[in-house]
Amino acid sequence: MLKRYLALFKALNAARVKYLVIGGLAAIAYGIPRSTKDADLIHLKRAAGRKGDWDDVALLEKIRAGSI
Repeated sequence: MLKRYLALFKALNAARVKYLVIGGLAAIAYGIPRSTKDADLIHLKRAAGRKGDWDDVALLEKIRAGSI
């Protein structure tokens, strides 16, 4: 199950996007059996109003659209 998301995580890591895997996928990674088929991610902010926040959002949109 986790292998499905490997390309997404690699793209996020390569772009230095700070994120946290949450929800069912996190439970599966922890070893709790789940039947979820989606990935819930949350963007981590080092500081509120950080200059790169909007750049990170734009990058996530490009990744979601498949252009990266």
